[in-house]
Amino acid sequence: MISEEEQNRRRESWRQANASVRIEGGTISEEYQALQERHIRGEISRAALRAELDEMDRMR
Repeated sequence: MISEEEQNRRRESWRQANASVRIEGGTISEEYQALQERHIRGEISRAALRAELDEMDRMR
């Protein structure tokens, strides 16, 4: 697990990234939000997150 401080840092980073997407008219799927939360909690690394996103793209 990661520290609460690191979780807060990650949560804020994702909040800002998501806001940018929404400002540009994009949407963020529930599936993607769930992956973000797993990354925030430290359940998956950034590399694992990227791999899961790539897999999601291949499935579409």
